[in-house]
This record gives sequence, structure tokens and C-alpha cells, in this order.
Amino acid sequence: LSAMARPARVGLAEASTRWRRCRSWLAAPLLLLGAAAVGLLPRSALRPRLLFARSALLQAADADAGAAGLADPNPSAHCSLTGFLNEVRSSIRPLEEQVDQGKLVPQFGQRAEMFLAAYSGKSGDAELERAVDAMLHALFLRQLPLLRQQLAAKYDKAAKPLAAVAEADERFVAAAEQLKRPGSDWSYDHERYALRAVLEGGLKREQALGEERMLSAQTQQSTVEVISRMQSQMESLQQKVQAMRAGSPWFLSASYRIPKTPFQLIGRYQQGRTNLELSLNQDRDPANQEAGMVQGFGPMNLGVNVNL
Repeated sequence: LSAMARPARVGLAEASTRWRRCRSWLAAPLLLLGAAAVGLLPRSALRPRLLFARSALLQAADADAGAAGLADPNPSAHCSLTGFLNEVRSSIRPLEEQVDQGKLVPQFGQRAEMFLAAYSGKSGDAELERAVDAMLHALFLRQLPLLRQQLAAKYDKAAKPLAAVAEADERFVAAAEQLKRPGSDWSYDHERYALRAVLEGGLKREQALGEERMLSAQTQQSTVEVISRMQSQMESLQQKVQAMRAGSPWFLSASYRIPKTPFQLIGRYQQGRTNLELSLNQDRDPANQEAGMVQGFGPMNLGVNVNL
């Protein structure tokens, strides 16, 4: 990493030297232009001096370019701050690809500290250090949601939800500390509270479902008890009815046959009911009964019952 950062620091130093040199050459033409603006020098005296200053400036620029070409045959090494940041991005690209695949970078905090020290520790440039730290911080923030999702998926269906929330929080803090650069102000509190909210929300849902199941079981039990009570009452009522029917040992019955007629009247009283029966009986004389088969049916050999 320090070998990759050295060309950028050399390029920045040489660019600063060339700027100071050009600034010294530009001082004379700027003074002449200022004098001409306020009328201190005539235009006829100003033109030769401007031409001389312009020629000297071009020669100095060509000399600097030639010296730079001899010092380093690769012009891309003399990069600006943007070029240096591009070099930093290309160096951390493998770590970004690992995060893009949904994987955490092991010991990312220590690696970030070494990376920052290699690129900006020796130069002492605070602005450069902040720029590199910002890129590493962005990669740190991208790993926190991955860590939160992994722990949430692991502890979401735990047998003991309350203990699972505390254990998941401890593991998140331990893993996030390994991702955090030592001595930095990087914070993981937002994702930590988000993890607790997810697990506690699942715990509340499980408690609500448990209460609903308990209420449903109680309702079913109450329904079963009501149905059982009704069945018991119906069985008791049936037993009482059967006892009333079988517990009446007496009834009244009488019959009367009208003389010289086939009519017979029978009356019966039982369990609060009265029954009247009118019957038309056959003739009791066997001779007439047999003759009925020859002479046909008549009132004397035909039986009829009428119940009221």
C-alpha cells in the first residue's frame, strides 16, 4: 500500500513546485498590466516588456516539462488529488467486490487502519487523510446491514426470544467492533438498534399469536362445556319422560256391546289420555260366519274399528 501511495505524494510535491515557479514568472507581467491600467506606463513602452515576459514564461514552462519527463517517463504518476483518490479506490476495489457478494471483510477495522497509515500517515496531509477515511467509512457502513441481516435470520426463530435478543446484541457489538477502525468516530448504533427492533418486533408478534391461540383454545373449551351441559340436560329430560311413561302402573278400560248389533264400544284412560274405540265385530255364531263366505259380507260378519 505504501508503494502505491508514494508516486501520488511525489506528483503532488512536484506539481506544487511548478506552480510556485510559474507564479514567480507571472508576477512581472501582472505588474506591467496593472501599471498600464492606471496609466503609469505608455503602451509603446509596455508592449516590448510584455512580449519578453511571455517568452520567458513559455521557456520556463518548457524547461519544467522537460525536467519532469526526464525525472519520470510515466506522466500519469504526476497526478492531482483526484488521481490520487482514484488510486485509493482501485486499491480498495477487491474489498468492495467482497462486500458486493454479501460477505463481511474479516478484521476490516485493522486493515482500514493499516491502509490509512500507508496512504496518509507519512505525508501528514490532513485533507488527504480525511478523504481516504471517508472512503473506508463508506465501506464500513455497507457491511453493517449485512451483519444485521445475518444475525436477524439466525435469532428470529429462537426457542427463547428474550435471551436471543440479548445474545444477538452482544454478537453484533463484537462483530461491529472488528469492522470499526480503531480510534475513529465510526458509529454502528443505528444498525444495532435496528437489529433489536427487528428481534423485539418478532417477539411481540409471537406473544400476540400465543395470546390468540390461548384465547381460541379457551373459546373452544367453553363451547365444548356448553354442548356437554346441553347434552346432559337432554339426557336427563329423556330419562324423566321415560320414567313418567313406565311409572304409571294403572289404567282404566271398559267395553260395551250393543245388544243384537255387531257394534262394540271400548273406553280407556291412561296417563291423562282418553281413548274411545268403536268396533264392528263379526257374528259370533259359527254358522253365520261360514255362511258369510257364501252369502257375501254384511254387518254381521264384518269387523270395523274406529278410535277417537
